[in-house]
Amino acid sequence: MVGEARGVRLAAALPLVAVSLLAAGLTGVVPMALAGALAALGSAGFAVPVARTAVTDPALRRMAAPLAAGLLITALSAAGAGLAATVAPRALAGDVRLAVEIPLVGLFFAVGAYLLGLLVPGRRLDPLVAARAWLEGASIAICTLYTVWLLLISQTGVRGAGLTAAMLTSVGLGTTVASALHGTRFPRRRYWSGLGAALSIAGLGALVLTLDYQGTPHYEGTPLVLAVSALAMLGAAALVWYGTTWVTDVPGPGRADAPGSSGYPLLALPLVGSALATGYQLIQQHHLDPTAMVLAAAGVVIVTIRQMLVTMTLRRYADQLAVQGRQLRTLVVGSDDVALVLDEDLVVRWQSPAAARQFALSDQDVVGQPATALLHPDDAQRCTAYLAETGTAASAPGGTPNGGAPARIRPGRAGRWWSTCATSASTATSPARCGRTCSPTG
Repeated sequence: MVGEARGVRLAAALPLVAVSLLAAGLTGVVPMALAGALAALGSAGFAVPVARTAVTDPALRRMAAPLAAGLLITALSAAGAGLAATVAPRALAGDVRLAVEIPLVGLFFAVGAYLLGLLVPGRRLDPLVAARAWLEGASIAICTLYTVWLLLISQTGVRGAGLTAAMLTSVGLGTTVASALHGTRFPRRRYWSGLGAALSIAGLGALVLTLDYQGTPHYEGTPLVLAVSALAMLGAAALVWYGTTWVTDVPGPGRADAPGSSGYPLLALPLVGSALATGYQLIQQHHLDPTAMVLAAAGVVIVTIRQMLVTMTLRRYADQLAVQGRQLRTLVVGSDDVALVLDEDLVVRWQSPAAARQFALSDQDVVGQPATALLHPDDAQRCTAYLAETGTAASAPGGTPNGGAPARIRPGRAGRWWSTCATSASTATSPARCGRTCSPTG
């Protein structure tokens, strides 16, 4: 509890400190590069609880340890870049400025660490689903690179460090997002941690680009981009901390990838960004350069193939449901067991065909009526208590958890009472309250 309280206080304090530092940088109180470096360094504070999770939880060690390393590398790289830009803005590492080389090298190691943590082996995906996941990652990568090319590189010229950072950032974003959406082991943890890793990669990549293109013609966004990238890295660290420390996954087999996962809004964001960038470029320049057209064509092809795979997956899934539905109908129609589906108020919503054959109970007599209306008055209270226990009869006098609740039912509207045994086949997560099976015993 003490560690959790400290984590909450840390999550609340670091953004406030970062915003104050960035406000001081934007107003000129301190150099903007230094303010951004100190704000981004705060993300290292979230690496500590993530690393603690890796130590205390062996099941999560394979994922949490690399993620903590990625956060620490990102924070130190951003801080080193800001300090170099402030103290030695003209220092070179080879033919690249030191302030650019530091975060660029850090970006390589950070992407590697994040991927090592997110690509945790799990249940093997269906080949069509796996292919769709990789195509989704490729489409995000292509759209991201296309947008950066249109808005920055084509306007100011190609620079080695900037182009390398754009390509690495695009690949890292595509891979981390695809892994977050389609992970089968620790799915909820990987979802939030993957989004945080993607945001961290985007923030560090934006930092490299803005420092590399700082001072070039047609580029005036350095202070604002520095502030946004610092906040992105800090927010990303909070997401990774939340995913590894606070989120829990339900025990059991990994999640099966749903065919409808193609509707993730997150996957539409790169496409929307690419469309907006294209419109802006056409308004400003009235044309697209050859590289942009190649990237656009590649993106269209990848998205088209992905949609074809989604359609094939949905059709196959629909065929499987149809076959299962036919098999279920065959079993239900041919079964001699009387099954009733009840809602939360124990009102009958459906009965099996065997009800008419065994007890002469028509749908008009049963559906829409309370289940207790079918029973002998002396048995109604016991069966109600049994059904209210969601599948057990521990509190029902005369009932047994495994054997059900003894009851009597009158066939049709007249005749003698028949002895039956009401058993529950419900679960707490079923859409209806439960499905009840009544088997005549005499």
